[in-house]
Amino acid sequence: MTTVPERLTALRDLLGQRGLSHYLVPSSDEHLNEYLPTWHRRREWLSGFTGSAGDLLVGRDEAETWLFTDSRYHLQAEAELAGSGIALQKVGSPGVETLTEVLRTLAGRHGADGRVGYDPLVIPAATAREYTEALSDGGARLQPVAPNLVDALWQQRPAPSSTLLEPCAPPWTDRSVADKLAALRRDLAVRNADATAVVKLDQIAWLCNLRSFDDIPYNPVFEAYLLVEAERTRLFLHGAGGRLPEGWEGWAAGVEAQPYAGFLPALGELGPTAVLVDPARATAGVVEALEANPATRVIRGPSPLETAKAVKSAAELEGMANASLLASVAKVQALLWLRARLAAGESVTEQSFAAELERRYAAVPGYRQLSFETIAAT
Repeated sequence: MTTVPERLTALRDLLGQRGLSHYLVPSSDEHLNEYLPTWHRRREWLSGFTGSAGDLLVGRDEAETWLFTDSRYHLQAEAELAGSGIALQKVGSPGVETLTEVLRTLAGRHGADGRVGYDPLVIPAATAREYTEALSDGGARLQPVAPNLVDALWQQRPAPSSTLLEPCAPPWTDRSVADKLAALRRDLAVRNADATAVVKLDQIAWLCNLRSFDDIPYNPVFEAYLLVEAERTRLFLHGAGGRLPEGWEGWAAGVEAQPYAGFLPALGELGPTAVLVDPARATAGVVEALEANPATRVIRGPSPLETAKAVKSAAELEGMANASLLASVAKVQALLWLRARLAAGESVTEQSFAAELERRYAAVPGYRQLSFETIAAT
C-alpha cells in the first residue's frame, strides 16, 4: 500500500468486515498531542496531509470521506489531498460544516445503519461525548474499535523512542518531585479523590522533572502515562526504567517506572478508588477503562496539575525571562542580517531567512531545539 487511495481502499475493506459505515482518524494521539511522534502520525500516513491539525472521516462510500481543517492549512491541504479522493472541508469558511455538524447530517442520512468507528484512546472524553450526542440525534452511534484500524494497515511503522531521559534540575526548577506530588495529593483530597490518571505529556514531564528531546518534535516531553494514588505513583513509559537518568531513584520521590503497555491493565486492577480525570485532557479510552472497573469511581473535573504547572516558581520565571531575552537577541541579529542583505541588493527567500534565523538561535548558549517550525513570510 504505497498510495493514499490504496490505503483508503484497504481501510474501507476493514470497515465492511467490522460492519462500520465510517471511521474517524483524528489528528491527535493517545496523549492528545498537537505535535505527534512519527509512530503516531496515523492521519498523515492514511491521507497524505501533513498539517498539525485536521481530522479525517473515512466513509465506506468514497463520497463520504472528508478532511476537516482550519484556515491555516486550506492551501496546503488542497495541494496534498489532490488525487486522493478525500474532499476538503475548509472549516471556518462560510457555509462549511464542522465535523460534529457533518456527523449529525450523516446520522440523519443513515439512521441506525450509521456506525462511526473510532479508537477511544486517541479522542478526548469530552469530544467523544459530543460526537455521540450528534450521532444519536439521528439514531446512529459512535462505536469504539480496538485495536486502531490504521495500525492494522500501517506496515513498517516507526518504533517509539527509547533514548535516555534528562533530568530537569536546578537552576531550571526549584521544586522537587516530592513537593509536587504532595501538593497534588492535597488537591485530590479537596476534591474527594484518591487518585488521578494523567495522559498529557507536559503535565507528566513537569511533575517528574524529566525531559526528552527525541520523542516529539519541538516539545521537550516524552511519551508516558502517570497514575498517582494516595500511597503510590507509577510512571508507565517505553523502555521503563531503562530510560531513566542516573540517580533517578534518589530524587524521584518513590515514583515507580513500569512498561508503557501496563497502564490500561493497571486501571482495571485498581481497588476501591475515586479517580479524578479531566474530560478535556484524558482520552475516552482511559475513562472507559476506569468505568469498566467496578471498584473505581470516576470524578470528572479539571486537572489540578494544569493549574499547578501554570503558576510559575521563581526559577521558572527567571528561566522564561532569560530564554526570551536570548531568543530576542537572535531575532534582532537575524533581522539586521536581512537588512544588510537587502541593502546590498541581494535576494533573500523566506527559506534562506528561516535558515539564518535558526543558525542564530543555535549559536545561543544552552540552545536545544526550536519550539516550533519557523514561520517566515513576506
